[in-house]
Amino acid sequence: ALIIYNLLLFMYSRQRDNLFYACYLISGGIWIALSYGLVAEVFAFYGSASLYWHLTLMTMPIFLILFMMDIFETRQHYRFEHYALVFVLALLVAEFCYGVVDIVGALRYSSSLAALMMLTTLSVTISLVIKRHPIAKYFLLGHCLFVGFSGLAVMFYKGRAEFSYLSSHGVGVGIMLEALVLALIIAYRIRLLEEIKASQEELKYQAATDSLTHLFNRRHFHKEAQRIYMQASVTQHPMAVIICDID
Repeated sequence: ALIIYNLLLFMYSRQRDNLFYACYLISGGIWIALSYGLVAEVFAFYGSASLYWHLTLMTMPIFLILFMMDIFETRQHYRFEHYALVFVLALLVAEFCYGVVDIVGALRYSSSLAALMMLTTLSVTISLVIKRHPIAKYFLLGHCLFVGFSGLAVMFYKGRAEFSYLSSHGVGVGIMLEALVLALIIAYRIRLLEEIKASQEELKYQAATDSLTHLFNRRHFHKEAQRIYMQASVTQHPMAVIICDID
């Protein structure tokens, strides 16, 4: 549902964060279905034939970092954090390209690269929280849930945690919890954009009207007159101006 909804939002608004979020969900969903046996059970697809589908495990953090760079606008406002994310993004893309050629060799480095990605994204998010970015604290909550449950799963895989549903399915649970928090972030960002748009419309109205009478002022007249004149010139329709002194 979240994938379809955000793809529709992207088609309507052309906001890239909706596209990156939908791609992140697609990658995570495919990896969950593959890792926990859904693909094998439904399609009888397993063994070496399914090995290359683990590339989705590499694309998921790629889309997450792209999502971060877009919603936090790091390129425009946070250059140091932006370069840190770009560095990790380049490593992830390189690993993905290596995985296309040699998936087994690429998976040997996936754990170390995942640890670096988590450390970098957490550090960047904490830095943005300190700099009082309005969305960063929500992203930090979701990312901490993902890191925490993924860490529990790693401890279970290494025999350091007892078997339970959360420990055996920690990565999947972490992905879903983070995905839900990211959905809230998108909703919050949409509300912020709507408030900004409303305030801009209010400023335009105030600039074009008299505060006492709420009638349009000279600035509005010149703007509208220019627009109507250009329209009449294109369509070759006559136009007229009536001036009344009503003081």
